[in-house]
Amino acid sequence: MITRVTLATVVRAVYGLLGVLYLLLGVGSIALPAGWISPGWLGDEAAELYAQAAPESYLNHLTQEFGTLAIAVGFMFLWQARRAEPSHSLHWLITLYFALDSLIHWVGPQGPIGSLQRGVTNSVPPLLLLILGLVWLRQRRGREVAPAGGAQPSPRRRNMRCGAGRR
Repeated sequence: MITRVTLATVVRAVYGLLGVLYLLLGVGSIALPAGWISPGWLGDEAAELYAQAAPESYLNHLTQEFGTLAIAVGFMFLWQARRAEPSHSLHWLITLYFALDSLIHWVGPQGPIGSLQRGVTNSVPPLLLLILGLVWLRQRRGREVAPAGGAQPSPRRRNMRCGAGRR
């Protein structure tokens, strides 16, 4: 039996995977400063930073605030994955968010390229979402082409494509 995988299934699977990853990242970011997990998992440099930081330090506070954002992004991805037709607008907004997040890892306090590894790692989500979005957009536009035989879309549909009739 051959199963046909649709683009919608791929998009929803990617959203589900990213949702779980960002939830884990968020929970870990909240648990790390609380001492529930070892900073040794982050590498020697980060372990030393967290070992020197006082429990009420700004580093711990920012790490936990980042955790709440990561959890929110994770829930947003899981919500999108459960929808029958995920929101295209939200897809492009989250792609922009990830592109900006990636940019700060290429150009930061250390100069044009703070860390090649962090830059590449943080470029994966926006590139993945950009590719999915472009394929999704191409598929949507392909469905809007008039069918063979000269049938025209309804006037309401034509008006919406031209921007007329939007409120």
